[in-house]
Amino acid sequence: SVDNSFPDDRVCSDDDYDSTRIEGSIEAKNRLLFIFKRFIASIGRAGCPLVLFLDDVQWADQASLDLLESLVTDRSSGSTMVVGTYRSNEVGEEHALARTIGNIKAANRKEVVDILLGNLKPDDVNDLVATVLRQQEENVRTLSDIVKDKTLGNPFHAISFMQALEHEGLLSFNFGSFKWSWDVEKINAKYVTANVADLMTQKLQALQPEAQTVLEIAACIGCEFD
Repeated sequence: SVDNSFPDDRVCSDDDYDSTRIEGSIEAKNRLLFIFKRFIASIGRAGCPLVLFLDDVQWADQASLDLLESLVTDRSSGSTMVVGTYRSNEVGEEHALARTIGNIKAANRKEVVDILLGNLKPDDVNDLVATVLRQQEENVRTLSDIVKDKTLGNPFHAISFMQALEHEGLLSFNFGSFKWSWDVEKINAKYVTANVADLMTQKLQALQPEAQTVLEIAACIGCEFD
């Protein structure tokens, strides 16, 4: 959220802008947008472009989305590229992010490129596992095949599955050889029918009873509650 990004409205000012405190939500919002865009413009410039990466934008509040829209549609931010990621299955036509993207495209001032990311292919999962474990790709194929089978190539779930293996002691670092090691037979025996849903269930069951109760109540309320 950007609502409290600048608790002191005198954090940034210049000679051509009145630094007098302005009361009112609309004025305060415009002031914040002005300050933020000037700040970004001072970093991203010709010969020294700026790339902003924003993850899980579907969770951004309206104030943050307004800031994003103002920044992207501003002509003075020509040396700035914004890359945002979101889960398409969580963003419907009426979602605030969908409206923001629509507004940005309608402004037609900057090119907006949509990139749909699917699940990783077997070789990609193998590369991911090799990178995480810092081993040669040919040495992790037995493990990556299991990871691909259990997670269907979803990058987030693949990492979560490997973390679960490490937590269960099925994936461990050998300080003698300074390499990660694993036992395929033990992993298959432990996770005979395991998939990502089973992993999440196990994580929830490992929580304290009080925490599980809170989650049960929250699940009845919905995906958003205060």
